[in-house]
Amino acid sequence: MLLLLLAAAVPACAGCHPKESASHAAAPMAKTLFRAADSQILKANPALEVRRDGYVWKVRNGVYSVSDGKNTLNTPIQWAFGFGNLGQTWVFERNGVLRESTVSYYTSQKGLEITPGHIDLPRRNLDEAFGRPIDPSEVRRCFGCHSTGTLPDPTPGVQCEQCHKGALKHAADLSTMPKLGKLSTDEISTLCGACHRTWEEVAVMGPHDAQNVRFQPYRLANSKCYDGSDKRIACTACHDPHSAKPPTPKVATTTKINVDAQCRSCHGAPAISHAVKKTCPVAKSNCASCHMPAVEIPGIHSKFRDHWIRIARPGTPYPD
Repeated sequence: MLLLLLAAAVPACAGCHPKESASHAAAPMAKTLFRAADSQILKANPALEVRRDGYVWKVRNGVYSVSDGKNTLNTPIQWAFGFGNLGQTWVFERNGVLRESTVSYYTSQKGLEITPGHIDLPRRNLDEAFGRPIDPSEVRRCFGCHSTGTLPDPTPGVQCEQCHKGALKHAADLSTMPKLGKLSTDEISTLCGACHRTWEEVAVMGPHDAQNVRFQPYRLANSKCYDGSDKRIACTACHDPHSAKPPTPKVATTTKINVDAQCRSCHGAPAISHAVKKTCPVAKSNCASCHMPAVEIPGIHSKFRDHWIRIARPGTPYPD
């Protein structure tokens, strides 16, 4: 079986970093992958079914199947990708090859629909309808971003060592390790972009349409206000990777980052290295609702917050 880069979880981190460890355990980043037996979506939905294109897909107690009315293929689900906010896609093995399920669970639909990227794939026979074979390089990337460790037995989710390189050695002998808080805004974007895709990767490889709204480092770097040396526009200015709570535009608490306050740190206050930024003449709160509009990607049944910060006027083309 293919190996991933070694990046095991570090339980010893909790001894010295109890706050971060406790909050991270409940955070979405720690729940990006599950073994099928641990998937709450599969447990809560023991009987799922959808009919499309002459085929019937079913999920029954963790067993995935497809039928053309005459024959049926089925197999146990091995891995569940996605913590469930948007949905979950499944991976299983057939003839020694890992495959991605043709249908996924969508939370907004409360049921099955065609998996993103599968809508236009041919389904000329039962084998093609069963699922898409995943090539070795994609296997490495998928598990490399959704888990920590090595196949066939990785630790599900993004754990300490995945971002904090050297945590294993540090936990063992207290050796010095890089402090992520000292990274520049550009360096933080590159770090996050390892999974969320960097500006360079999307600029060269695409996609150049609404699909790229999912790749926040690319979108953010296109913003007029982006400055690779200003921490106020860094990913971590609005997102705490250790927190189970998403940023909120309205309420500042100890567990949520107030996005409005982050916007006002530039727009409405003297800048550290720039002239005073313009203030919004329309509103003083809920900035993201106008300047970071929600974009729905066809076929995904969910909206994504666009990180290309701008004056987004209704009816204007999607900037890519």
